[in-house]
Amino acid sequence: MEEVLEGGLWTYDNHSLVLEKLRIWVLLKDIQLNYMNLWVRIYNLPIGMRKEKIRMGLGNYIGEVLEYDGNNNSSF
Repeated sequence: MEEVLEGGLWTYDNHSLVLEKLRIWVLLKDIQLNYMNLWVRIYNLPIGMRKEKIRMGLGNYIGEVLEYDGNNNSSF
């Protein structure tokens, strides 16, 4: 269970699977499943926009950046 919750994006039958650990005394109707972690790849990004500050800005525009692959200079 922990591997699934911490492991990132999971799918079932080509549909995204959003999971949340149940807590004691929390009603099911009060559990919000409204976010998920994704890997995003942007193709054909101009060389001048491949700086870390710009990458982080683009990522934060999409959502919250949790991590990125700084070793990959062709995309992020």
